[in-house]
Amino acid sequence: MFAQVSNSNLEIDNLLGVDNTQKKGWASKQRLIKMCQDEVGTLCHGKRPLNIAIIGLSGCGKSSFLNTIFASFSDKNWKQIALHGNFGQTGNQVTQSLISYKKEQYYTRKGRYGKDDGILMPTFIDMCGFEDNNNELNRQLLNCVLYGKMNEYEKFKVVYDCFDKAGKDGVKRTYGERNEYLVVDRIIFVCSADPESHLPTNLMECVRQVSNAVRVIPVFGVMTKADKFGGRLNAIVQERERKFRAHLGLPAERFRRIKNYCEDIDANTSYRYSLIPEIDTNVLELMNQVFSNSLRVANSEGRLDYSVQTNRFVHESQDVANQVPGRNGLPKSSSGPVDGYDFTKRNQANIGDGVCYNCNSNCVLLYFLLNL
Repeated sequence: MFAQVSNSNLEIDNLLGVDNTQKKGWASKQRLIKMCQDEVGTLCHGKRPLNIAIIGLSGCGKSSFLNTIFASFSDKNWKQIALHGNFGQTGNQVTQSLISYKKEQYYTRKGRYGKDDGILMPTFIDMCGFEDNNNELNRQLLNCVLYGKMNEYEKFKVVYDCFDKAGKDGVKRTYGERNEYLVVDRIIFVCSADPESHLPTNLMECVRQVSNAVRVIPVFGVMTKADKFGGRLNAIVQERERKFRAHLGLPAERFRRIKNYCEDIDANTSYRYSLIPEIDTNVLELMNQVFSNSLRVANSEGRLDYSVQTNRFVHESQDVANQVPGRNGLPKSSSGPVDGYDFTKRNQANIGDGVCYNCNSNCVLLYFLLNL
């Protein structure tokens, strides 16, 4: 027993004594970090940090990828900053809310006199895995994320429930009125290279459509575990990569095979005590492209139209808009009912509060309800 304890202590001593600076690739890592810093700029440039969303299926390795990014900017060791993994095959995924990781949570490099170096390191946004669908629910959920309408730690289930109860118009009404939190400037889509795992082509098409709809947000792609399944030497994996890039519309410089810090590369997880520069440099090469100051959101000020379209009048009653307003600005009379309005909802309208059920405001519909 004593010998086992001694051996264990010796192993830990050896791990703690590792000098990262002597490892292959260390100098390249430092140069790449400097390149990334130059791309994002400093506080004196008068801009905000980039907001980068990490998107993919549940269990694809999004949080592991985030921890690998954070380690690549460290000079010491890997740390678990973003929680990752499922609790067994029947467990729930860990990330069920929107969680952001700002500079102070993962970046420890300092400037002169040990103070903040002023580098505008990006904010990374983690979230729950999406279903592989190109449907209205996923589109509305992506819109909430990409346009900064979800708050920190807000559960995605709240959006699901809103959509189930009131459809896309309900989501627009609920989230469209909110102030912006983190408007996304870059998207990194994460997918496993495992040829046996599902390739989420529907979700990729959905991300591509939503990201290009208004602001035209740059999208990047990452395939994890490519080394485990042969990568360039495996024809099946190569075909998977081709489809992955095609569905997201990725040129070569926006795609990367990534090896994450995980048990697959080191069963003893010795990276808890030191780093692997060869992993870091691969990630940093991608980050240099993601952070590029020459890359822009094409329509940076563009925003979604959150107005809810309703058919308020029948064709014969268009003259209502031209009538002389009555008291409170409401028309004195109408030649017909409201087109398309379900009057079984009359009792659900907040008439006592002066609020219309359909549009949550004092409008012409409320006038009709009050005069039925």
